[in-house]
Amino acid sequence: MPSSTQALLPPESGLWMPPAFGLDQLLRSRSCREPLEPLDLRALAFLATRLGSARLPTRAECSLAELAAAVYGRPPGGSDRRTLESSLHRLEAAVVTLHGCDLVAGRLSRGVTRAPLFRAVAIESGPARLRYEFSPWLAGAVAQGGFPRLDLSILRALPTTAARLWALLEGGRGFEPYTETLELHTLRLDGYLHEALALGHAREAEARRCLRQAAAQVAGADPRYARLEVRLIRSGWVLRVERRIGTAPYDHATRADAVRAARKVG
Repeated sequence: MPSSTQALLPPESGLWMPPAFGLDQLLRSRSCREPLEPLDLRALAFLATRLGSARLPTRAECSLAELAAAVYGRPPGGSDRRTLESSLHRLEAAVVTLHGCDLVAGRLSRGVTRAPLFRAVAIESGPARLRYEFSPWLAGAVAQGGFPRLDLSILRALPTTAARLWALLEGGRGFEPYTETLELHTLRLDGYLHEALALGHAREAEARRCLRQAAAQVAGADPRYARLEVRLIRSGWVLRVERRIGTAPYDHATRADAVRAARKVG
């Protein structure tokens, strides 16, 4: 059982953070009732960023045009609003499994609870504005850095499987120092990875081909990833990921900015 300092924020904040939460939980049906799609992740990442500058710890607002521009990377078209509203409905309905905490009391426990991402999501008419309230546990994760800041320009650039892989690597746990400039993460090609990448129905050889393609796309979009390799080791097939240490091209407007930032570090 982790100590309370790992999960709870100051009482006066009204927020708390689960001891074990990773973005990977939002991608898997076993932990999220309706796993999020890349569009949903882009919207959630933007709303989390806006929450950090809000006056209230769990509530914020923005115009629907601002959200659409961040999600699509361009002025929204006629069908974009309908697609985005569907994404917001999925986010409002999303429920994630949390371990080691009591949702009602906002404290640590030995149990498992099902928790919504949002308390409320409302779209106002007229000059369309979105008002939303995060659940205290998710607001706490944002405040404590437990919800990663996702570079929307990278997330927008990646096809579906590659976007899920990149989000899994960005929001998961497991990277360890490998050299002075690199950190290493090795993931087994098991049911967990197949589920997170929505490869559950693919044959193993086809799943490996899709994973290699997605890995190459991640390396091409985010220069922090020095090498992603699907390989066979004694214990079975794995994805071996090498990522440059100390580089974080968050919120860059273009991929060129990200490339320059990564090259400065090495």
